[in-house]
Amino acid sequence: RPFRLSRLAVCVLLAAAAACAAGQRSLLCGINVDPMNTAYGNPPPSAVEHLNSTWVRVEFQDGSTGAQPQQFPAYDPVVDGFVAARINVLMILDYSTYPGSPGSSGTLDQWQAYAKSFAERASAIAAHYQDKVAAYEIWNEEDLADPSPSYDPTMSPDAYAYLLHAGYNAVKGSSPHSVVVMGGLASGNPAYVTSVMQAASPPGTLYADAVGLHPYGQRPFPDWPSSTWGFGVLTDLLQNYVNVIGGKPIWITEVGTNDLSVQDDFPSQTFLSIQQWNPAACPVVMWFCWSDGMVDPFGVVDVNNNPKGSYFSYQGYANQTFVPPQ
Repeated sequence: RPFRLSRLAVCVLLAAAAACAAGQRSLLCGINVDPMNTAYGNPPPSAVEHLNSTWVRVEFQDGSTGAQPQQFPAYDPVVDGFVAARINVLMILDYSTYPGSPGSSGTLDQWQAYAKSFAERASAIAAHYQDKVAAYEIWNEEDLADPSPSYDPTMSPDAYAYLLHAGYNAVKGSSPHSVVVMGGLASGNPAYVTSVMQAASPPGTLYADAVGLHPYGQRPFPDWPSSTWGFGVLTDLLQNYVNVIGGKPIWITEVGTNDLSVQDDFPSQTFLSIQQWNPAACPVVMWFCWSDGMVDPFGVVDVNNNPKGSYFSYQGYANQTFVPPQ
C-alpha cells in the first residue's frame, strides 16, 4: 500500500521530528509534473522514482462544464502508475479544473456562484480517486499581486475563503482521509491568510489541513547564494507564515529558480535550509519542475530529458536515509 499523508499530516510531523533527531533526511521531497504536456511533463513513475521523489504534484485540467469531468481517462493511468510505484499524488484543483473563473475583477457574488460548480466537480474528482490521491490543493496563487490577462488566478480574501470552504467540504465529503492544502501562496504576504481566516465562517477558521506556499526568489541561507540574492531569506518567510496559520504545517508546493548561475545547487541548499530550521513546520517540499519543456529553464531535466545539475542536487539530498511512516 502506498505511504499516505492522510491524517492531517500528523504522521509526517512525527516522522520528521524523529528523523531529524536521528540525523536522517526529515523532508518529503516532491516534483511538479504535467501529464497533459505529454512531450515533456509526463515522466514515467520509474523516472520520478529514480529522482528519489516521494511526491508528484499534478494539476487536474478539464475544460468541460457540469459536475462530472471528461478527463478521467487521461488522468487515471497517471494516478494509478504513481500509486503502484508508491509515489504520493497531490492534485491541484483550480481554474483549469473547472472553466469560467471570474478572475481578479470578479465580484463576491460571481465567485460564490462559480464556487458552487467548482465544488461539485471537486467532489466528483475526490469520489473518483478516493485516497489514491493523497492530497488536494484548492486553487493556485490566489494571492498573486500582479495578475495579467493571460494568467489571472487572483481572488479577494473573501472570495477565496468561500471557495476554500466549499472545496474543503467537497473533498472531505468524498475522500475524508485525503489532506486538503490551501492553494500555493505567491505574494509573500501572510496578512492574506489572516484575512482569509477572518472572512471564514466562523471567523478565524482555516479550512485546510496545510498551507501551500510558493517562495520563489527567497535565498536558502542569509549568505547563500549571496547576501543580496533575491528579496529575502526563505526561513524568515516561513516563520512569518507560521506566526499566523495557527499550528497548521506549511507545504511548499512550488519552489525553484531560473537563475542558471545558482540553479545546480539550489535544491539541496533549499532542502538543507528547511531541515536545519524546522522540518516539522514544513515537512513537504515540491520542486518546480520536472522539465525545461514545461517552463524553461526551471526543469531538473532539459528538453532532451538529460539530467541537469539541479537533478543531481535534488537526488543527492532525497537519497539520504528516510523511512516514511506506515
